[in-house]
Amino acid sequence: MKMKEICERSGLTERAVRLYCERGLVHPEKYSERGREYLVFSDHNLRELAIVSELRHADFSLDEIALMLERPEKCGDVLAGWRGRVTEQNQRLTQAKDKLAELSSHDQLSAERIAEQLGAKTATHGASPYHGETFAEFCERNPWEEMEYSAEILEICAREEKRERFGKRFLIIYCIFMAVTTLFSVVINLLSSGSLLSAVVSIAVFILLITYLLRGAAWARVVAIISHIFGVFSGLWRIQDLLPGARIGIEYETSMDGTVTFTEQLMPQGLGIFLTTLMVIAVALDCACIYMLWFHKGVKDYLYERSL
Repeated sequence: MKMKEICERSGLTERAVRLYCERGLVHPEKYSERGREYLVFSDHNLRELAIVSELRHADFSLDEIALMLERPEKCGDVLAGWRGRVTEQNQRLTQAKDKLAELSSHDQLSAERIAEQLGAKTATHGASPYHGETFAEFCERNPWEEMEYSAEILEICAREEKRERFGKRFLIIYCIFMAVTTLFSVVINLLSSGSLLSAVVSIAVFILLITYLLRGAAWARVVAIISHIFGVFSGLWRIQDLLPGARIGIEYETSMDGTVTFTEQLMPQGLGIFLTTLMVIAVALDCACIYMLWFHKGVKDYLYERSL
């Protein structure tokens, strides 16, 4: 079973299922395709999800569930702690219910007034201040919703959304960078060769590549990575010709008696340092693009979502 089917059969959200898998409570098979990891579930995994969801429904924490699954001999201790916690929560709710029942709809109600009543009742019974969720939140909370939107799940979702936002921003910057690079290359070719056809082809290839890359096409991502790898090796090869003192040409001079004099033209120091710095920056940018397109999870997830 794939993720969609397991969610339908278990009644859980994809976020909850992925959380339980990451916490080691469920153990599906894994395989990778197009740079993305997929999960394959069995009937046994469905049973594992049913056990975990029932325990979460009963308000057991993920740590408690993990302990019971890994060390069954600790189930008694976990259950005892759970009973104590539930008993304490019930006592607090009963105390709050009794005290709030004294308030009438004719009273001048406010959040401050209700808090004062609860505080007075707590002080009367000698209970310690409650630092968890409010009584109203506890009463109104749906256990299934709490399971789907627990702090652990929200943390994972926040990380995933942050990675995807970063991937989206990178791709926008990447497209702008590639557009400027392509335009610069086209201008250089027009000035050097004057070939309008090569300029048109370069622009068409750029538009085609970027369009399919943003649509999540795997081949466009592979082509982009290969082009940057070629750029890295090409840049490293050309750096040796840009270093200060490198030979950039030979000047021939013929004297009146027919003697030919050869003079080496060397790269000026200032210009060499400037060009070498630019080439190093270009190589570094190519390396960064390779890493982001090949390895960064946020970029891959964003491109994968575009390909659906």
